[in-house]
Amino acid sequence: HHHNSFFCFFVFAGARISVLAASEEGSRLFPAIGHYIQRVNRGSALHFGGGKYLFTDNLRSLVKIVKAEFDDGALVASLCDFPGGQLASPFLGRQIAPPMGAITLALKQKVPIYTAILYGGYGKNPVLRMREIDCASGESGVLEQYFSFLENVVAQAPGAWQGWDWFLDFPLVPAEIET
Repeated sequence: HHHNSFFCFFVFAGARISVLAASEEGSRLFPAIGHYIQRVNRGSALHFGGGKYLFTDNLRSLVKIVKAEFDDGALVASLCDFPGGQLASPFLGRQIAPPMGAITLALKQKVPIYTAILYGGYGKNPVLRMREIDCASGESGVLEQYFSFLENVVAQAPGAWQGWDWFLDFPLVPAEIET
Protein backbone atom coordinates (compact mmCIF):
# COMPACT_ATOMS: atom_id res chain seq x y z
CA HIS A 1 0.00 0.00 0.00
CA HIS A 2 2.92 2.36 0.60
CA HIS A 3 5.30 0.88 -1.96
CA ASN A 4 4.09 3.17 -4.74
CA SER A 5 4.90 6.23 -2.63
CA PHE A 6 8.23 4.67 -1.71
CA PHE A 7 9.28 4.40 -5.36
CA CYS A 8 8.24 7.98 -6.08
CA PHE A 9 10.29 9.13 -3.08
CA PHE A 10 13.51 8.17 -4.90
CA VAL A 11 12.44 9.88 -8.11
CA PHE A 12 11.75 13.11 -6.23
CA ALA A 13 15.34 12.79 -4.95
CA GLY A 14 16.58 12.69 -8.56
CA ALA A 15 16.75 8.96 -9.42
CA ARG A 16 15.08 6.94 -12.17
CA ILE A 17 13.49 3.73 -10.96
CA SER A 18 11.92 0.68 -12.56
CA VAL A 19 9.91 -1.72 -10.45
CA LEU A 20 9.71 -5.51 -10.79
CA ALA A 21 6.44 -6.87 -9.46
CA ALA A 22 4.12 -9.84 -9.81
CA SER A 23 1.45 -9.45 -12.43
CA GLU A 24 -1.52 -7.44 -11.21
CA GLU A 25 -3.90 -10.02 -12.61
CA GLY A 26 -2.22 -12.72 -10.48
CA SER A 27 -3.49 -11.15 -7.26
CA ARG A 28 -6.40 -12.93 -5.55
CA LEU A 29 -7.83 -9.47 -4.95
CA PHE A 30 -7.73 -8.52 -8.65
CA PRO A 31 -11.36 -9.50 -9.44
CA ALA A 32 -12.60 -7.16 -6.71
CA ILE A 33 -10.10 -4.28 -6.82
CA GLY A 34 -8.11 -4.82 -10.02
CA HIS A 35 -9.26 -1.58 -11.62
CA TYR A 36 -7.98 0.37 -8.62
CA ILE A 37 -4.69 -1.56 -8.49
CA GLN A 38 -4.06 -0.69 -12.13
CA ARG A 39 -4.96 2.97 -11.59
CA VAL A 40 -2.64 3.27 -8.59
CA ASN A 41 0.24 1.49 -10.34
CA ARG A 42 -0.07 3.41 -13.61
CA GLY A 43 -0.53 6.71 -11.80
CA SER A 44 2.55 6.07 -9.67
CA ALA A 45 4.62 4.96 -12.66
CA LEU A 46 4.12 8.40 -14.18
CA HIS A 47 6.43 9.64 -11.42
CA PHE A 48 9.21 7.05 -11.86
CA GLY A 49 11.46 9.50 -13.74
CA GLY A 50 11.29 7.54 -16.99
CA GLY A 51 11.24 4.19 -15.22
CA LYS A 52 8.30 1.82 -15.32
CA TYR A 53 6.54 -1.15 -13.77
CA LEU A 54 8.00 -4.39 -15.13
CA PHE A 55 5.61 -7.25 -14.46
CA THR A 56 7.21 -10.66 -14.07
CA ASP A 57 4.97 -12.43 -16.56
CA ASN A 58 7.45 -11.87 -19.43
CA LEU A 59 10.72 -13.14 -17.95
CA ARG A 60 12.72 -13.42 -21.17
CA SER A 61 12.50 -9.71 -21.97
CA LEU A 62 12.88 -8.72 -18.31
CA VAL A 63 16.48 -9.97 -18.09
CA LYS A 64 17.55 -7.68 -20.93
CA ILE A 65 15.60 -4.73 -19.55
CA VAL A 66 16.91 -5.12 -15.99
CA LYS A 67 20.49 -5.53 -17.20
CA ALA A 68 20.11 -2.37 -19.30
CA GLU A 69 18.66 -0.49 -16.32
CA PHE A 70 21.63 -1.51 -14.14
CA ASP A 71 24.09 -0.60 -16.91
CA ASP A 72 22.42 2.80 -17.21
CA GLY A 73 22.68 3.49 -13.47
CA ALA A 74 18.94 3.31 -12.80
CA LEU A 75 17.47 1.93 -9.61
CA VAL A 76 15.62 -1.34 -9.94
CA ALA A 77 13.17 -2.15 -7.17
CA SER A 78 12.18 -5.77 -6.74
CA LEU A 79 9.23 -6.76 -4.61
CA CYS A 80 10.47 -9.96 -2.99
CA ASP A 81 7.73 -10.87 -0.55
CA PHE A 82 5.78 -13.20 -2.81
CA PRO A 83 6.47 -16.70 -4.20
CA GLY A 84 8.05 -17.22 -7.59
CA GLY A 85 11.53 -18.68 -7.20
CA GLN A 86 13.40 -21.80 -6.15
CA LEU A 87 15.53 -20.56 -3.23
CA ALA A 88 13.49 -20.42 -0.01
CA SER A 89 14.21 -18.40 3.09
CA PRO A 90 12.45 -18.53 6.47
CA PHE A 91 10.14 -15.68 7.47
CA LEU A 92 8.03 -15.74 10.64
CA GLY A 93 7.89 -19.56 10.70
CA ARG A 94 7.03 -19.81 7.00
CA GLN A 95 9.16 -20.25 3.88
CA ILE A 96 9.22 -17.75 1.03
CA ALA A 97 10.92 -18.48 -2.28
CA PRO A 98 10.79 -15.12 -4.07
CA PRO A 99 11.80 -14.39 -7.64
CA MET A 100 15.59 -13.99 -7.73
CA GLY A 101 16.29 -12.58 -11.19
CA ALA A 102 17.05 -8.99 -10.19
CA ILE A 103 19.08 -10.14 -7.18
CA THR A 104 21.11 -12.56 -9.30
CA LEU A 105 21.79 -9.87 -11.91
CA ALA A 106 22.72 -7.31 -9.25
CA LEU A 107 25.18 -9.74 -7.70
CA LYS A 108 26.73 -10.55 -11.09
CA GLN A 109 27.08 -6.87 -11.97
CA LYS A 110 28.25 -5.97 -8.44
CA VAL A 111 25.37 -3.52 -8.03
CA PRO A 112 24.68 -2.57 -4.40
CA ILE A 113 21.52 -4.09 -2.92
CA TYR A 114 19.37 -2.44 -0.27
CA THR A 115 16.28 -3.54 1.56
CA ALA A 116 13.79 -0.85 2.40
CA ILE A 117 10.21 -0.14 3.35
CA LEU A 118 8.09 2.99 3.69
CA TYR A 119 5.00 2.91 5.84
CA GLY A 120 2.65 5.21 7.68
CA GLY A 121 3.96 6.28 11.02
CA TYR A 122 2.19 7.95 13.86
CA GLY A 123 0.29 11.04 12.85
CA LYS A 124 1.32 12.41 9.48
CA ASN A 125 4.95 11.30 9.46
CA PRO A 126 5.84 8.37 7.21
CA VAL A 127 8.62 6.04 8.32
CA LEU A 128 11.41 5.04 5.93
CA ARG A 129 13.57 2.09 6.98
CA MET A 130 16.47 1.09 4.76
CA ARG A 131 19.60 -1.03 5.10
CA GLU A 132 22.39 -2.02 2.72
CA ILE A 133 22.70 -5.76 2.18
CA ASP A 134 26.10 -7.43 2.53
CA CYS A 135 26.38 -9.27 -0.79
CA ALA A 136 29.42 -11.38 0.18
CA SER A 137 27.32 -14.43 1.06
CA GLY A 138 25.53 -14.60 -2.30
CA GLU A 139 21.87 -15.14 -3.07
CA SER A 140 21.00 -17.04 0.11
CA GLY A 141 22.69 -14.39 2.26
CA VAL A 142 20.79 -11.61 0.48
CA LEU A 143 17.48 -13.38 1.12
CA GLU A 144 18.34 -14.07 4.75
CA GLN A 145 19.16 -10.40 5.36
CA TYR A 146 16.08 -9.22 3.45
CA PHE A 147 13.66 -11.38 5.43
CA SER A 148 15.42 -10.65 8.73
CA PHE A 149 14.96 -6.94 8.02
CA LEU A 150 11.30 -7.46 7.14
CA GLU A 151 10.74 -9.57 10.28
CA ASN A 152 12.16 -6.77 12.44
CA VAL A 153 9.96 -4.16 10.78
CA VAL A 154 6.84 -6.33 11.10
CA ALA A 155 7.59 -7.03 14.78
CA GLN A 156 7.65 -3.28 15.45
CA ALA A 157 4.90 -2.21 13.04
CA PRO A 158 2.69 -5.10 11.81
CA GLY A 159 0.64 -2.74 9.64
CA ALA A 160 3.73 -1.78 7.63
CA TRP A 161 3.54 -4.99 5.60
CA GLN A 162 0.73 -5.65 3.17
CA GLY A 163 1.77 -9.29 2.81
CA TRP A 164 -0.53 -10.50 5.58
CA ASP A 165 -3.06 -11.04 2.78
CA TRP A 166 -0.97 -13.90 1.36
CA PHE A 167 1.14 -14.89 4.39
CA LEU A 168 -0.81 -18.08 5.15
CA ASP A 169 -0.20 -19.28 1.57
CA PHE A 170 3.52 -19.72 2.35
CA PRO A 171 4.50 -23.22 3.49
CA LEU A 172 5.60 -23.77 7.06
CA VAL A 173 9.31 -24.10 7.78
CA PRO A 174 9.88 -27.85 8.21
CA ALA A 175 10.52 -28.92 11.80
CA GLU A 176 14.05 -30.20 12.37
CA ILE A 177 14.21 -33.90 13.14
CA GLU A 178 15.95 -34.50 16.44
CA THR A 179 18.03 -37.66 16.79
